Order: sequence, then structure tokens, then C-alpha cells
Amino acid sequence: MIELAQHEGRVSIREIAERQGLNRKYIEQIVADLRKGGFLRSTRGVLGGYTLARPADEITVGEIVRCLDAPYLPPKKPEDQALPRAFEQVLLATWQTLDRMTLAHVVGKQRR
Repeated sequence: MIELAQHEGRVSIREIAERQGLNRKYIEQIVADLRKGGFLRSTRGVLGGYTLARPADEITVGEIVRCLDAPYLPPKKPEDQALPRAFEQVLLATWQTLDRMTLAHVVGKQRR
């Protein structure tokens, strides 16, 4: 998502893989999830690739993380409620922060 937000126009999986030093198959899996989640648009062909489906300042980091990795909460144990409650508070604060942070913030591009 950062690659797409940084580079105007279409970006191919090959370009992302080369720039990030990652396996193309791995990138394909992530891109498929992000496309299904409505974050990316794809264009086929020689000049094809992927673009953001919405402006970077309208996509939150929280949305992206939820799309790729659902939030985790440990099961509550009747004998120890304090730890799960504390963990829930930390998780809630983390999600609130991620939901305020846009992709544009991350790449330093914000629409005026």
C-alpha cells in the first residue's frame, strides 16, 4: 500500500517485489486480499498494474491491518480477568491510533 501511495500511476507486482526485495508470490497473496477488501484496483495488460481504489488520505492504517490480519483477543479465563481486560484496553488504544492514521500520513503525502 505504501508503494502504491508513493508512486503515482499503476504499479506492477514485479515492481513492488523488486523495490521491497520480496517474493512475487507473497506480494500476489497480499494484493489479492487488498483487492478483495476494496483497497486496490487492477488493470490488465502490458501497461497494467495496481492503483489505490481510494485516495491515500481516505484509507486508514487500521482498515489495512484489519483486512490483512484480523484483531486478536485472548480467550477470557474465569480465574484471571485482569490480564485479558488490560490486553483489551491496550488493543483498543492501538486500534484507535491506527484508525486515526491514514496511508497519506505514513507516506507524508496529504491533500491540501
